[in-house]
Amino acid sequence: MKNIPYIDFYRKHIVSPVSQDISDIEKHFERRNSLYRHLGIIPLFLSGKNVIEFGPGCGYNSIYTNSLGPALYVLVDGNPTGVNNTKNILAQYATSSTSNYKVVESMIEEYQDSMTYDFVFCECLIPRQNDPTQFLKNISKFVKPGGILVITCVCSISWFSEALRRIMSYLIIDEADLIEQNLKKLRPFLEPQLKYLTHMSRPIDDWIIDNILNPFNNSLLSIADAIEALDEQFDIYGSSPHFCSDWRWYKELHGNYRKFNILAKETFYSNAHNLMDHRFLFPKRSVERNKYLIDLCNQIVKTRTEIEQNRNLDKLFYILPKISEEIKTFSNEISDSINDYIQAIKYYKEYNKIPSLNGFMQFWGRGVQYLSFIKTK
Repeated sequence: MKNIPYIDFYRKHIVSPVSQDISDIEKHFERRNSLYRHLGIIPLFLSGKNVIEFGPGCGYNSIYTNSLGPALYVLVDGNPTGVNNTKNILAQYATSSTSNYKVVESMIEEYQDSMTYDFVFCECLIPRQNDPTQFLKNISKFVKPGGILVITCVCSISWFSEALRRIMSYLIIDEADLIEQNLKKLRPFLEPQLKYLTHMSRPIDDWIIDNILNPFNNSLLSIADAIEALDEQFDIYGSSPHFCSDWRWYKELHGNYRKFNILAKETFYSNAHNLMDHRFLFPKRSVERNKYLIDLCNQIVKTRTEIEQNRNLDKLFYILPKISEEIKTFSNEISDSINDYIQAIKYYKEYNKIPSLNGFMQFWGRGVQYLSFIKTK
């Protein structure tokens, strides 16, 4: 029987490690409002509409969506702990009646509903599924014509810095240990690095459990992958971060000249290197050079699994210098961060100890990208 991503791990350990710091609820709502703004969704759009969310986690983000007054809000999750947390937090923060929403415990792949919805949300869930493209197509069936689908993507470039951290983390932990034992080992290593993500709102332990200790596969879903999967029935609408500018005159955008998805794919590939490090923004590169960089990062993603299983680091010394060399064509700083990591791995091989990572600590990618789509058929 195939491993069920996220669910098997969450159920086994009775966790839902996706909580948020909402001690300042106004700040939390402003963040969600800003995200929706990037996606082309103003608050009034959800008022009186039918909304479904797949994988709400603990419901922290859902309280903002519910505050916008949807007529019906259905939340579907297969993790019992997450379902209970979502019910509790929605009841706590519901601004008036709680009769407009319902939380359903169900595997998302098995969920059945005769309705289609004005808005369908699925955040931080599709990448890592056994078949992300098919998973995406399944949830897209719940969008009514003219409705909006909101998803998240992760590609090997945006996840590259985290892949390197995960590799090094598995040199520190013992998978046979309890979660709390491994957290104790990883906090001193990862906490100083996570502090460079100054606007991070998830507790550090939750981040470590979900991104390091959670045994996920290599399946990712890039922006280009998502566009291709939905191309026949959906047009891309918005994104966060914004990566696509369309300078065409609106009067020429009709019939075969609209091509929103084609433009977005081309723009993604020419800007993909800007997902490598959140500190920098670079001019566009050729599609060919960025596809080469994506291929190199894909190799690291695949190598990550082998290292976790057998701790054989040799492939890193072949792939990482190539990546560093390619990145040096547009960023000395990122190249230096990778070289610092290479030296740390060499030190580990010789002394069986992780050294300080002063040149690497600030290197974090733009890990998750949000996309909104309009269903056209």
